[in-house]
Formats: sequence, C-alpha cells, structure tokens
Amino acid sequence: MRFKEDLLQYLWKLQKFDRQLLKTSNEEELIINHPGYHNFNSGPDFLQGIVTIDNTRWVGSIEIHIKSSDWIQHKHSQDPAYANVILHVVYIHDAEITYPDGTVIPTLSLNERISNEIIEKYGRLMLAQDWVACSNFLPEVSQIIKSQWLERMSIERLETKTLEILESLHVHQNNWDLIAYKFIAKHLGYKVNNQAFERLFEQTKFDVIMKHQSSLFQLEALIFGQAGFLDKTADEYSLKLRKEYKHLKNKYKLEGIKNHEWKFSRMRPLNFPTIRLAQLCALIHARGRIFQKILSKTSVKELEELLLAIPSDYWETHYRFGVESKLIKKKIGKNSIQTLIINAIVPLLFCYGIKTQNQQVKDKSISFLQALKVEKNKVINAWRDSGFKGENAADGQALLHLKKEYCDKYQCLRCSIGNEMFRQVKK
Repeated sequence: MRFKEDLLQYLWKLQKFDRQLLKTSNEEELIINHPGYHNFNSGPDFLQGIVTIDNTRWVGSIEIHIKSSDWIQHKHSQDPAYANVILHVVYIHDAEITYPDGTVIPTLSLNERISNEIIEKYGRLMLAQDWVACSNFLPEVSQIIKSQWLERMSIERLETKTLEILESLHVHQNNWDLIAYKFIAKHLGYKVNNQAFERLFEQTKFDVIMKHQSSLFQLEALIFGQAGFLDKTADEYSLKLRKEYKHLKNKYKLEGIKNHEWKFSRMRPLNFPTIRLAQLCALIHARGRIFQKILSKTSVKELEELLLAIPSDYWETHYRFGVESKLIKKKIGKNSIQTLIINAIVPLLFCYGIKTQNQQVKDKSISFLQALKVEKNKVINAWRDSGFKGENAADGQALLHLKKEYCDKYQCLRCSIGNEMFRQVKK
C-alpha cells in the first residue's frame, strides 16, 4: 500500500516509530528532544522542533516527505520559509538534499522503523468501501473518546458556520437583522432553494423591506415581486400584488431574480418556495428587527414562539398563485422551526458570542442545541446503526460534521477515532 505524507506526519507527531539508535543519512547520531508543533499553514510541517545531532543541539523546523527527492519536486530550495529546516524526515532516502551553501540537510529515514501493522491498518482505512472507513472498528472505541470527539465536532461545525456569517456581516456592514433574516430564509428553503433565497436577499435592499414591515400586503408584493413570482398574474390577488410591486420597484429602483431559480419538483406542497416566502413575509411583519429579540431569549420554547409566523389569509387556500386548495393554515411547523434554530439561530448566536467575546452567549447557543432532539436523516441513522448514537441536536450536528469533513475526505489521522486505531498498535 502506497501511503501519503499525512501518515508520516501523524507518526512523527506521536513519535510512533522505532527510536532506538537513530542516525541521519550521514551516520550522525540523532536524538529527538521535541518533535515540534504541527503546522497546518504554509511552510514546513513542524515548527520549533528540537533535535541533537552528534552532541549539537538544534532548534528549528522539521519537514516531512515520502521521498527525499520530494524536496526538489516541491521547490523548497527556492522558498526562504524552509531555510531553517534542521531535519528532513522521509520514508525513503533517495537523494541528498542541501542548503543553498551546499551543506547537506540532516535526513532521517523511517523505512524499516515503522510497524507493518500500522501500514496495513492505514491501507485498510484508505481502501475501505464501507459507508465510513472505520465502521468495523467503531464498536471497539470507548464511549469517553466518542463523547469527547462529538463535543469537539459540534464546536468545530459551529466555528465553520461562523466563518460564513462573519463574511456576510462584513459585506453588509454588520447588519445583524439583515443577516438573521438572510440565514433564516436560507434554511427555510432547505438545500433545494437556499441559493435562491440568498440571491433574493442580495438583490433586495433591506432598508426597503424594513420600511414596509408594518404592511403584510406590501411585504408580499415586495418579496414575491423580487422573487419573480409576479411576472405573470394568475388571479385577482396576484394582480393586486403585481400593481403594488410595480410601484415599489419604480420607487426604489429594484431588480429582482428570475422565477426559474425556484424549484418545486419532488417537494411536499408545504415546502413549496411560495409558502416559504409567505412565511418569511409573515415573520418579518410580526417581528420587525429580530436580532435583539433572538438575543434576549433564554429557552428553546421562547425561540419557537418567536419564529412562529402565520402567512396572510390568501395562503390558507393556496400553495401557488392561482391554484386553490383545501383550507389549511400554513404556519411554520415545529420541525421546521427546530431546523431554523439548529441551522440559523444557534450559529448566529455563537458567532455573536465570538465577535463580542461574550462566552455567556456562546454557552447559551450550545445549550439550545443540547435541549433539542437529534435530527433524523440518512447520515445520523447510519451512525446510529454503527453504534454511534446522538443524544441531542448538538450530537447530531457533530455527526454530520464528522462525516462530511473527516470521513468523506479520509481525514482519519486527524480524527480521535482514527487515532485510537493506531494507538493500539505497538511501535
């Protein structure tokens, strides 16, 4: 099995190889005093390493390669970031590498020093065809390790979502109300229509939305017009909305998105984008500037009440313009509200806590996740079948992140569970 540099980096970090009577390629005695700190940015793989070579102590960077010649292939000799490398660690030493002055860079070859069992386990992981590479090993992992790793994954997922929110805040001059509605709308649309919702908010001036927040009719005219659903009229109500939108469009010089950007196929009528847009209008009408209201809530129940919104009467008998249906109120359902809390509200609060350095807000956001039931979907069900049960929504988010960012990308050596497999192997 031909392995990758990440295995060597992992083994170097944990010093999981035969360290007896180490010598460099030039037969110099080598003692590893400290392996250094793993560098995940550009430059050498490990920083601030400490080694002793023939009784001389060196402090600097350590670079890892499968073959010595990779140094040349990667053009490190031309990069000043590698000028202070004190040790080149390789699996196969196939070329002498020198500093610019011609001095040979000390090189340690790990060939014959790594357990065959480690290489075989790594190979099985990389070639595994199961839904996750370590599925057969999962039952052997202690519950403590699983719980600790889930906690880390839950925070990491929130941190990932925070980056997207911070970027939006930068673009929209820290308008938290706009960002709150933007992310609520995005997750009202689910994956199928989330991009269309984002485009809608990019094209529609938020101050115009707020100017007409007190009138649900004007809000619907503005939002449905900007969404492209009023290009053609299907009944008397849509005709009224179109006339109002024409006035608003000319007044504020608006340009909306196209109707074809919205998807209806293979979707339950209650999830139609028209219904979600109507619910969004109702929420804006009822709550106005919403972020401070979100910030003030102390329980999931209070958040659920805040996000509860019932569209205008027209939508009681319609799912689309011009097509009448059985009377039913189209309020945002409890499952949808919980999805909004998990995917929009909690990340917003967590981001606010980071941006304002308010640990209490961060802790509150996490407590909301822990108070909600775990979501039901294929990924979480598969984890459950593998004996990896989620107790709440925080665990559910962690399991989704673990699958997407680690398992699907074969980042086993960055995962505590994958690490546990290798820790059980002798050097």
